[in-house]
Amino acid sequence: MTLEEYLKKFKSKIKSSGLNQSNQREQVIEVFFNFDHHVDVETLHSEVKKKYPKIGYTTIYRTLKMLETFNMALTHSFSESVTLFEPVKDEKSHHDHLICLKCGLIIEFENKEIEILQNEVADKNSFLIKHHSLQIYGFCKSCQKK
Repeated sequence: MTLEEYLKKFKSKIKSSGLNQSNQREQVIEVFFNFDHHVDVETLHSEVKKKYPKIGYTTIYRTLKMLETFNMALTHSFSESVTLFEPVKDEKSHHDHLICLKCGLIIEFENKEIEILQNEVADKNSFLIKHHSLQIYGFCKSCQKK
């Protein structure tokens, strides 16, 4: 999905929700969409302010929460202290995470066997999966050497 398609989808969701569209929200989305990794609100705020200095922290946080509500962003709490956000650029794609307990490195991965196995488990238990999250915690290669 391109940025233009992402913004078009957002505007459609805003309109159908009866909310007001704003240029500031679009500016936040523009910067957020271009991140190729998970981002916390403070980091996104810092990056947005470089390009759009008048945007406040609250606007960024509310826009992220709105994107989450519209299923256009995912939130992750890999640690107790920080919530990370990532844009959903492809609704059909799914990935899971390896998280280093020492340095905080996050490695995204896809594994078809895991997806198949979870569907088998759900079917066996007459369970309808809406979404899932797999997070594996351990130590990355660099931290294992230290």
